[in-house]
Amino acid sequence: MKRLPLFIIITLILSAGSYLKAQDVIAEDNAGNYTVEQIESLENLGNGFGQWMKTVNGDDASVTVKDATGVGSNGSVINTSGKAFVLIASDSDQSGNQVSLGREFSAALNNGDTLTFQLSWNWADGLKGFTLYDGGWDSASTSINIDFDKSGYYVNGDSVEAHASQDDWDTWRPEGVALSIVIVQNEQNIDYKVTAITEESHVDFSGTVEDASADRIMFYNYYQADWNTDDRGSMFLNNLKITASGTTTNNEEENVAQAFELSQNFPNPFNPATNISYTLDRQTNVRLSVYNMLGQEIQVLDQGFRAPGNYSVNFNASGLNSGMYIYQLQTSYGNITRRMMLIK
Repeated sequence: MKRLPLFIIITLILSAGSYLKAQDVIAEDNAGNYTVEQIESLENLGNGFGQWMKTVNGDDASVTVKDATGVGSNGSVINTSGKAFVLIASDSDQSGNQVSLGREFSAALNNGDTLTFQLSWNWADGLKGFTLYDGGWDSASTSINIDFDKSGYYVNGDSVEAHASQDDWDTWRPEGVALSIVIVQNEQNIDYKVTAITEESHVDFSGTVEDASADRIMFYNYYQADWNTDDRGSMFLNNLKITASGTTTNNEEENVAQAFELSQNFPNPFNPATNISYTLDRQTNVRLSVYNMLGQEIQVLDQGFRAPGNYSVNFNASGLNSGMYIYQLQTSYGNITRRMMLIK
């Protein structure tokens, strides 16, 4: 039986947060937490976020959760437990049709706070994208708007990156593109970076919007006919997270944080089952284990060689007593350890 080192157990007991301080999480949510009924009723299941809001105009339009592979094979990389949030456009293709999904933060981003999420989409005439607001949902409260269509990518209406070429566009378009978005509050400014997760697309741009802050975000899919048989024309999003301003203690922890992340289990506290998710930025051997407070390993949840991507496993503690437990993700680049509470 494997056993956790005593110093890790003591640190977790005394710590008010996670073991890896560079990844202190303010808020996080993903589509794996939701049923179709829960997202359609805007039931709030995320940790640390505020209320949802949505707008759905047009025939057959909707906001729901489903497998993102329908937007092309590349879309599936953003799935959590086989799901992503999806904004399904109307098939009537009329100007004025609009599908949007917004989320408030529990508070405005502080200096150094980082918002991350992922998007996937396919060929579309109409714009898709997202807007960060501060103080309200009206246009006067807009801090930054990033959108895209078949002509390229735009920030606050200015073109920042065209598709590499017509051949490039035709190559990746049938299978979609998945994007990683990072938003950082940098004193009075907002820094942004958008990069492609999928190799077929070469999206990579970044910049700064001055005198901007944010306390909510809106995703949208505008006036584009959806190819309803396979979701092409829809926009998928997932894995929203806000992490606290920098508390990295040394370069080793910073490198670990860049290589992988281990999310807080959801729900927490739990009875008897909970989901544990982790993200890899590079391929590695992994071992995800659960320990009791004596440091004894009680279950291995996941083990083996894993490619970059998002992973989620279910832990069922029906045979265990109430109390605090520890789960640890071990990789070739280091380990991350978190706590969870079972209450029966």
